[in-house]
Amino acid sequence: MKSEYEKHMFWDDNNICSNIYHEIYHIRNDVNSETDWDSKLQNLNSIRYFDTPPDNLMNYLRALHIEEYNSSHSSGTSLDEYIKYTELMVATTLPPEYYLMILMPIQMKLKQLKMLRIHIALKESMGCGYINKNIK
Repeated sequence: MKSEYEKHMFWDDNNICSNIYHEIYHIRNDVNSETDWDSKLQNLNSIRYFDTPPDNLMNYLRALHIEEYNSSHSSGTSLDEYIKYTELMVATTLPPEYYLMILMPIQMKLKQLKMLRIHIALKESMGCGYINKNIK
């Protein structure tokens, strides 16, 4: 089984920074961070499966699980079936508060990106205005 580092070591700097920002947001803002979420897992009435993801994501999942698959006793099961039962199966769910807690840092990142884009656009337009004024 790959460590968390090995799973993410091919990320580029932007993804790593984004992930760090996400975790910092949780540390600074989560009121529910001390909650034992595992104790709140609820079994679903029936097991559900996500649809097979697009090829690029499926290829990523294959690369992620190939060593684990080869070293396990998954005889008679294809790699794609193994992935279906390890990554695409949903048998439990958590309370809505958990998912809201996960979404908050994502919404903050999007808001900050929007503000950054506006800031950059304003600086560029001010620069263009300055250049246009001085060229005439």
